[in-house]
Amino acid sequence: MPNWIADIAGTFDANLSPLYLVHDGDNLLGNPRLRASVEERGFQFHPYDDPVTFRYLYERDIRPCIHADPPQPTVVPVDSASSANIPFDILCEGRFVRISLKDLMPKMDIAVLRQVPPADLDDVIAAYDDYTGTPLGEQKTREWILREVYGIVPAPLTQC
Repeated sequence: MPNWIADIAGTFDANLSPLYLVHDGDNLLGNPRLRASVEERGFQFHPYDDPVTFRYLYERDIRPCIHADPPQPTVVPVDSASSANIPFDILCEGRFVRISLKDLMPKMDIAVLRQVPPADLDDVIAAYDDYTGTPLGEQKTREWILREVYGIVPAPLTQC
C-alpha cells in the first residue's frame, strides 16, 4: 500500500469519533485503494448530496449507527460547495477533516496535479517523496511530472 494511502487512512480513528465529515475537493476518497483501506478500519461511507436529503439520511441511517453500542463509524465525503451547508448540530457530532492533493504535494501546482490521471497519481506522489527543491509553478510542475513520472524530457521547440 502506498504511504499516502496509509497516511490518509490513518486519519480516521473510530476511537476519536464515529463520524467524520471530510472535505475532499480533489476526490481522493474516490481512489478504490484508499476507500478500501478506510473501510478496513471499520468505516462505512454515506454520500452528501444536499442538506435536506442528507438530514433525512442522517436521521434515518447515520445517527442510529454512530450512537449504537458499539458504534458503526461513518465517513461522509463533501465537496467545497457542500461543506458550507452541513447542519451545525451534525458538525458538532463529528470530526471535520480536510484532505487534498495540495496537502500531499505542497510544492507542486495544484491545477496541474488535478489534471493527473487517477491511474498515475501513485507514481506522481511516489516521485514527490524524493523531491527536495523549491515550490514549482504551473509550467515547472508540468515539466517535473513529465520528467520524473513519464521519463519525458521536455525540450524547447525551435523554429527552422
